Formats: sequence, structure tokens, C-alpha cells
Amino acid sequence: MKLKMIAVACATLSAGVAFAATPTLTCSTATLAGLVNTCQPDVVFYMGGASAQGPALNAVLAAGGNGIFDTSAVRGKITLNSTVNGNGNTVGYIGKGAVGTPYAGKSVLVIYNKLNGSAAGVGQLLATIKTATEATTLQTVTAAMVKANTAGTCTVVEPASAGALGTATCTTEANFASGWGKDAQKVMHLALSDVKPSELAPGGLMNGTKAIAWAPAKFPATVTGMQGFGVIVNPALYTALIAQQVANGSLPAACASSETVGGATDVVSLTCQPNLTKAAYAGLVTGSITTADALLGTSGDTHALSLARRGASSGTQAASNIFFANQAAYVAKTPTTDGFLDPVVAGTYGTMVVTEQTGTGGVITAVSGNTAGYALGVVSLENAYNMTKASSALKGALYVKIDGISPNLVLDASGNTVVDAKHRAGLQAGYPFAFQMQAIKSADLAAKAANQADIATKIVAGLTDPAQNLTGIAYIGSSDAAKNTAFTRSGGNNYLPLIKN
Repeated sequence: MKLKMIAVACATLSAGVAFAATPTLTCSTATLAGLVNTCQPDVVFYMGGASAQGPALNAVLAAGGNGIFDTSAVRGKITLNSTVNGNGNTVGYIGKGAVGTPYAGKSVLVIYNKLNGSAAGVGQLLATIKTATEATTLQTVTAAMVKANTAGTCTVVEPASAGALGTATCTTEANFASGWGKDAQKVMHLALSDVKPSELAPGGLMNGTKAIAWAPAKFPATVTGMQGFGVIVNPALYTALIAQQVANGSLPAACASSETVGGATDVVSLTCQPNLTKAAYAGLVTGSITTADALLGTSGDTHALSLARRGASSGTQAASNIFFANQAAYVAKTPTTDGFLDPVVAGTYGTMVVTEQTGTGGVITAVSGNTAGYALGVVSLENAYNMTKASSALKGALYVKIDGISPNLVLDASGNTVVDAKHRAGLQAGYPFAFQMQAIKSADLAAKAANQADIATKIVAGLTDPAQNLTGIAYIGSSDAAKNTAFTRSGGNNYLPLIKN
């Protein structure tokens, strides 16, 4: 069926034009299949940025978006199955607006594009949509999500019951670009970042080849919580670290035989969880350590090292740079190249190979999939560890302590090691690798796009609401003291040391 797009009035934003449209097909919202395959949404909300915050955002949206969606009506999660944006980089949540919202009863689609990380989302928010780095990606992704072609193109699994969340899997962008085309009336409404926009690496915020300056008054940032990051290692390196630390006396001798990792189920303990010093990992990312012997303080270890990092646009990479590359001298509003130690980029250094991954999932796969040498990288603590590999988001990789504090293992009342499912105990004990994450939007969003402003407010509130009990996040000053962190960064500046509240 050929489609003809009906022109509609759109509210202009400082960064582009807000989207609104009238369906061109007979729209059926009685089923998720009808909602996905025959209805062009009445309200579309675009957000992007931090891949590390993907699990938290998915948890909020899957539960109804903190009051965005009518959870008694048909709704579902849309996943784009794309050779271009694979690895779950783009998802959408679709349903009817909740009672009491300005879009009540209307079809609402919330799209989250986390491709390339924090800077990509923030950069698109700050730049004009027609020239932003991520514009083409978002437009083609939207062509897939805002489906108005022939019915059945997206494979749909209907909700199991009223109030449940159904699923839809759509094919590649190419299938839709020809049928629907690229709609230039798309604009980012909210960006998530692991750090403040001014704390992203130099060259991270770009509009094509031009650097973008962040104007906080025009695009205010809201702290949404204290987000933890951790170093993951493959089983071979985990075991090697234990052996090293038993040998130097920092771990009990029994640890040499008590821990078993790399099988279907891990046997680990808080006592024997190996430690990686901040200085040791800093040596890797600044290039002063390039061999297994240098990392472990051994002689004759010929294992190759593999370091999986993220790109310059990643908030996770910015967090790693800040924490490990000793960038504590940051004082300016916008960091300059001279204020940074240059971390290693993709390439070979001695016996160490550094790879650059586009998302958290890529880091996890690169580390856990390495069976020939030692592998490690940084991910957010929203990636949950489970002693049973099949249940673990880390797929067989393991967290290590940082400067003696575990990010994920605790003792129960009987003194047995258990996994802290929310990874919050470490954050409450002063685990050092934690930063204040941010949500950024346009200051005039409410005046220019009331529907999108309401959705943005609800998403931010959901991310900061302790009732959501999100993994890897400790709340700041919430009503639930048990879920709060006692430590924050002075003045909200992630370059400064932790302080106790």
C-alpha cells in the first residue's frame, strides 16, 4: 500500500520541530499489533544518550513510565532488529496516554536511542536536527518505529493479560525508509548522560566536525542519582588476580583454591574477591602498563591483555577517564585538551590490544568472550552480576573490588557472601567509582511542546524515585533513606572527590 503523508502543524523547538501527525491508515488500538502496524502515534517523544542508563530507563518505561502510559490499556515494547543499530541500541514503548495527562487516551510512542552514548544524545539535543551527528540514525530508526506501512511488518507478541507489556520486533531501517521515508521533523526532547555535558571528553560533543558548547541556562541538567561503574574482568584474569594477591599476602591462602569461576556457576566470596587498584587500571588507560607482568607484578606471564573501552562520545568512557586518568585538575567550565592525560585509544600497545566498543553490551561481550588471554573493561553497575552465568547480564564476566571496596558482593546476617542485586551497598559504603548522572532538556520545552514536557518530567521523576528501586543507582536525598547514598561529589562536579553527606 502506498502511503501519503498528511501535513500537520508542528510546534517549533529551539533545536528543531516537535512531531505530531494524523494517522493515514485505519487505526486499530484494540491490539498491540494494530497499535504498532496500523497506527501512526499521536505523540512521539525522543530521547537518547547514556547506554549505561538503558536498564534503568527500560525499568521505568516498562512499568508505565511513571504515569505516562495507561497500564490498563494495550501497550508494548518495540525492539529494532537492525544490522546497523544492533545490540539493543534502540527501543520504543508504545501505548495510550494515562488519564490526567495532556495526551490522555492518545497513542504515545517513547523512543530511546542510546547508540554511541551520552555525548551523542546530548549533542543532538544541543544541535539542529538536520545536521546533528545522530540525525540520520534517529530519522531512519523512527521510520521503523513510527510504522505506517502494510500490516504485519513488525512481529508482535500480544500482552499476556490486561496491564501486561507486549513486545514487537521490527526489521531493518531499509524496510521502512522506502515505505515511509525520513521525516526531518524529528527532535531530541531529553538526553541522559553519565556525567555533566561539560565533563564529557574533549571532542565528545560534536555537530558533524564542529564542537558544540553546552549552555546550562538553555539546556539545564538535573542530577538523577549516584550511578556506579565497575571494572569487569574475564575468568582468567580474575583467577590470576587472586593468585597474585595470595602470593603477596593481601588475600588469605585459602582463596587460591576456594574460588571457582568460568563455569556455568561461579563460586565466589567477598573475602576472596580480588582487588584492582585505581593506579593499576590508570596505568592501562594511560599506556604505562601494557603487559600482564606489569599489571600483576609478576615475571614470565605471557598472557596477552585485552582492554575494551568505549568511544569519546560515551559517558561511561568519560567516567573512566575522570576516575582513572587522574583528571582531578579540572576547574574550567569546559575541559580543554591540555587538561587531560591522553588515554589509550584503539590499537596495540606492547602485548595489550585496545578495542573500542559502541555500547556497554560490546564491552561485556569483548571481555567475557575472551578465552585466550586476560580481558577487562568498564561498565555501569546497572549490569547485574549473578553467580549463575545464564542469569547474569555480564554473561560470565566478573566485577573486582576497586581500592578494596566491592561493588557487588556483601555478607548476609550469617556471614555468607551474597550478591547485592541492586549493587547499592558499595555505593553506600563509599565505593569510589560513582558519579552523579544527569538528565538534560531544553529550558523552553514546556512552552514549545507541552506533551513532550510532561513526558520528560515523568521520566526524570521516575529515574529519581526510590520506589523504582533501580539497579546500580543510589538515590540522593530521597524519602527512602535505605536506598540513599551517603556520598556525593562536591558541588555536583564529578571531577572532585567523594564527600560524605
